[in-house]
Amino acid sequence: MPPSGKIEVAEEGNKRRGEMSPAEVRQCSKDIVEWFRKHADLDAVGTPSDDVDRMAKRRALPLALEELYLSAKDGIWFEDKELIALQACGKLLGEIDEPYFPFARDVDDNMLVVDCKNEAVYEWDLADGRGDEVERSITDYLEGYRNKLLENKYEYMDGDGCIEKAGGSSAPPPRGK
Repeated sequence: MPPSGKIEVAEEGNKRRGEMSPAEVRQCSKDIVEWFRKHADLDAVGTPSDDVDRMAKRRALPLALEELYLSAKDGIWFEDKELIALQACGKLLGEIDEPYFPFARDVDDNMLVVDCKNEAVYEWDLADGRGDEVERSITDYLEGYRNKLLENKYEYMDGDGCIEKAGGSSAPPPRGK
């Protein structure tokens, strides 16, 4: 850690080319969970791998979601939407068309879903179905969110999720490409 005690995500320098490797995806998930341990007093317990494997057979889960669920079964927030426990996701699958998989929802049941075929992330409303695309892939979504967390652009508010700090940008940070 730098002498200042702050973690900084470098925008220049040795940028990654192409997609994240499986090891980088795993680390990204761990970084997100660790941020919540530190800022939200999360006592993270991962979802058992047998449960993740069973769900991946029902809908082909992207690696990034598998890794996230293996690191934490709940307690992770994506702004105002909380990670849906895998068991609850299974119950929601009957209400959500294939190939979509719900992974986060707010108090009004607005959700984030991933298209399990092309891995894009979309907004989802139970009454209206798929909404706008949020990010072209779940991997990019998690990487961008992790970067914003580590750049200290969010603060955790108990029960409300992650609120962007004043003066923060709503644009996702650039990927490591």
